[in-house]
Amino acid sequence: MENIVIEVHQPAGLETGQLTEPLEIVEIEEIESEAHFEKEEQEEGQKIEENEDQDTRIIDSLIEEELKQGKVKKLVIAQWLLCLVLVLSLPFSIWLPKWNKLSFSYVVIWKWNVFLLFLLSGKIIFRCMLRLVILFMEWKFSKYKRLLYYIHGTRSAVESCLWVVSMFALWNFIFSQKLKRSVRLETLFYINKVSSFLLVSSVVWIVKTIVLTYLAVRYNSHILSLRIREMEFSERMIHQIAPKGNSLKKIRNEKGAKNLAIKTVQNLSNNSSRYIYVEDLMGFMNINNARKLLNLLGCASECQKVHKLVLENWVVNIFKERKAIELTRSNSKSIVKKINWILIFVYFIITLIIFSFMFEIITSQDLVFLFWIVILAGFTFGNTCKIAFEAVIHLFVMHPFNIDDRCEIDGVEFHPKQGGAVVSHTTYIHNKYWGDEQAACGGPGDTSNKHARSG
Repeated sequence: MENIVIEVHQPAGLETGQLTEPLEIVEIEEIESEAHFEKEEQEEGQKIEENEDQDTRIIDSLIEEELKQGKVKKLVIAQWLLCLVLVLSLPFSIWLPKWNKLSFSYVVIWKWNVFLLFLLSGKIIFRCMLRLVILFMEWKFSKYKRLLYYIHGTRSAVESCLWVVSMFALWNFIFSQKLKRSVRLETLFYINKVSSFLLVSSVVWIVKTIVLTYLAVRYNSHILSLRIREMEFSERMIHQIAPKGNSLKKIRNEKGAKNLAIKTVQNLSNNSSRYIYVEDLMGFMNINNARKLLNLLGCASECQKVHKLVLENWVVNIFKERKAIELTRSNSKSIVKKINWILIFVYFIITLIIFSFMFEIITSQDLVFLFWIVILAGFTFGNTCKIAFEAVIHLFVMHPFNIDDRCEIDGVEFHPKQGGAVVSHTTYIHNKYWGDEQAACGGPGDTSNKHARSG
């Protein structure tokens, strides 16, 4: 018998394959870690963009409200017609020989024409100029929504100030010296005083408008931006898991929100299980959004399921939050209007003092006397001023609760129903209204100083 020798050759790639396998695993881990860091950077970038987008949406709505207030009126049309007549008559008063020689109070007619043009139609001219400037600013600085809102908010005040400045300049450089020959010096002196007073008061009015605009932006953007951002993310999640054709924006009452919650749960899982799992959510969104939704529902990071009743209650609560934000927005308009009246009152006091000094109605001794009167009035009305000042700080800086929040004082729940610049009305289980002072003291009959906390 012949000996048959069988040689078994080991494949050359086996050993190399065994050696390269750990290298492949390391490379895969590095790729996964890089992808993880890229996802985190993208999520942070998305959060920043969402914050900026939310601020721009709020400020865009405020800009739209400012534009709605500036509608064309009949008086504006009459001013345009008068401006057109004066502009057409200006060349004739300059070039025609008969009109060029005419004068009134040693001032030629064309100068009176220019004066009347700026007096009666100056605001129209500066309004057109400011609109061109605003269009350029919107084109150049479209990303800076806060700056654009300040421009829109102060447009009317700047327009009036430019008009007063133009009238003041025309009066001093064209008419003041000429009219000394025909007008009494005493009358001319008071006219100069009035024009100077109007110039100063217009500048003070601009300062008042800037302060009001800042308070409006702070209240609407800083306070509501976080709530609106969270609500919009929740609405986006509901839109993804709800049946097609059903949206939270179409719901008008709580019953409709409950029906939408039931349909949403049935759309996610039709089985008899009491829980909804991550796998059910991943049929409508990616794993990251599914985990974010579970976190919104109060589940821990390692939890992979949520009770159906929790999801139903969450959908109803999002509807209530949306309604509460709408109430807060409508209430903020009335609050800003009340703050506006307070600033107008302060403006009139300041301008009254300036007017009295410029026309020498009061002297420095009278001012000292008024100062002592203010001190005496401070003892009488100091508590009212203190409450008003604390209310403004409480509203625009601290802001512990919003409309329809659930607050608790000494174990008693109450709900803010209407907010004001000085007084906010709240209601508790018996539907009795509390003011700010009663709420701060813990209710009727309790004089201990307690602070409300938002629930």
